[in-house]
Amino acid sequence: MSANFDPHRRCDGVTRRDFVRIGGLTAMGLGLSDLCVARRAAGAASPANAKHCILLWLDGGPSHLETFDMKPAAPAEVRGPFQPAATAIPGVAICELLPETARRMQQIAIIRSMTSPLGEHNFGAHYLLTGYKPTPAVEYPTFGAVVAEVRGDAGVLPQNIAVPEFRVGGGRLSGNGYLSAATRPFSVGGDPAKADFRVRHLDFYPGVDGERV
Repeated sequence: MSANFDPHRRCDGVTRRDFVRIGGLTAMGLGLSDLCVARRAAGAASPANAKHCILLWLDGGPSHLETFDMKPAAPAEVRGPFQPAATAIPGVAICELLPETARRMQQIAIIRSMTSPLGEHNFGAHYLLTGYKPTPAVEYPTFGAVVAEVRGDAGVLPQNIAVPEFRVGGGRLSGNGYLSAATRPFSVGGDPAKADFRVRHLDFYPGVDGERV
């Protein structure tokens, strides 16, 4: 086997990531051959292999009107209550309450065209976190559970964490779907902003101290 062997790259030089992109390219009238030709013409180097990915899912979090899609030209009853602020990218404005994010905008990609064909927030959350439309026949695992299943025990900390509880999709998702319960999101419980916050299940059993353990 060659020392330069890459299990993620086919013998024709195409990576798995290329194939993931093909669906979107095809919708625009482009195909794999177009992608390869464009890369050769631009002299693009092979993309770096990402080693880490952190997904922060803010279920029920701040509205897009209060963060990255201010819509300042919209009527007052539609747009958010805060003012837009300039960023490091000319022509791109975000909420005035995100100054540090604004300074780093050249490192950020904002997707403002994402939508859901399902017409309901919980269904849309299920779709985005699993890649499958909800169906009563089977509950699909979320991305965090899939990663935990594939990587196995990768260290001391859980790979799939919910703060404070996993209530995505209106509480109708277990998170691990048909995978083992070990891949389910670990719910820390409580509010980390409170002074008395403690992660559940990490204290000693009542009457048992460190020396006895």
